[in-house]
Amino acid sequence: MKIKNNKAQSEIMGTVILILIVVSISIILFTFAVPFVKERLAGTDCFNVINQVSFSDSKYTCFDNKNDVDATNDEINLQVHFGELNESLEGFLVELGGATSRSIEIKEGNINNDGVWMFNSGDTDPLKLPGKNEERTYVILNEYPDYIRIYPVLNGGKTCDVSDIIDKLAVCKI
Repeated sequence: MKIKNNKAQSEIMGTVILILIVVSISIILFTFAVPFVKERLAGTDCFNVINQVSFSDSKYTCFDNKNDVDATNDEINLQVHFGELNESLEGFLVELGGATSRSIEIKEGNINNDGVWMFNSGDTDPLKLPGKNEERTYVILNEYPDYIRIYPVLNGGKTCDVSDIIDKLAVCKI
């Protein structure tokens, strides 16, 4: 006479059911967690360009009032430096702040973009962005600002947080 051991079968079934429950919960979690993490990591593109766009502290970053009282012809010279990761940048945005603020987006090939041109070139020449570890100087027709901020613009048009700030602009001695 053989006696079946039902306890051994129930332990095996219990283990199989627990494994199935764990696998099911894991699949459900990964279904929601993976897209959520990918969405959050998409914002790290700006993290990659931190300190890659900045103002150069040189004689070419200054305010030129043309030695007259007419504020309509005042110019701001800004020397902008790009670091190693310039291939992910489409351009940059300059914010000139004061009683009223003004934002200017500078991209490769723009021509006379809101009173902006390259230093030592004509106002009808296209703008050029700095290359890898390079600097370019831009002239902006504007009165003296309270502050100047620069924001990297990634390929695709996404504008990142402020990358550099000038609180006090020196007078040009060029």
